[in-house]
Amino acid sequence: MKQATTQSKDYFREYVKERSKNARLALDIIRMRDQYEREIANLKNEIIYPQVKFKTSLDIQKENAISRLDLMNQVLQCLCEIGSMTPGKILGRLREGDVVMIRHMYSFILRRHYHFTFEQIGNKLGRDHSSIIHAVNTFESWKKTDRHARQLYKKALEILKLETDGQGE
Repeated sequence: MKQATTQSKDYFREYVKERSKNARLALDIIRMRDQYEREIANLKNEIIYPQVKFKTSLDIQKENAISRLDLMNQVLQCLCEIGSMTPGKILGRLREGDVVMIRHMYSFILRRHYHFTFEQIGNKLGRDHSSIIHAVNTFESWKKTDRHARQLYKKALEILKLETDGQGE
């Protein structure tokens, strides 16, 4: 009698395993069929409606942001050549004479010639927008009174192929 109950228990266990296995297989078949139908629908849409991607205003803003960043880096590279210094010096916290003047000139050129906001320039330099306002105003007065600043500024405008603004020259 004991042998018959153990055989029935084994049979019941096997039955439950097979049933759950069949249920999993049935779910897998349903998932695969749904995926197949989605892929067929996508292929039909691509054949009937070819994918033409129009640029949205967000795409255009992203492109402009990248090109504006390249522009900032181009100006920075130019001023590095003029001042014979590295970008790290200009973007850093060093407060020696020529470094400060080149940093202020960088802010001035980006603001006056390329119309960047004070906040954008401040983000690039790691400073607050009010510091950039001060830098632009300070370089404008240096440009009027300091011959060395005026010469560096003219050289930068020549390299960047910008027109002079006619102030203090």
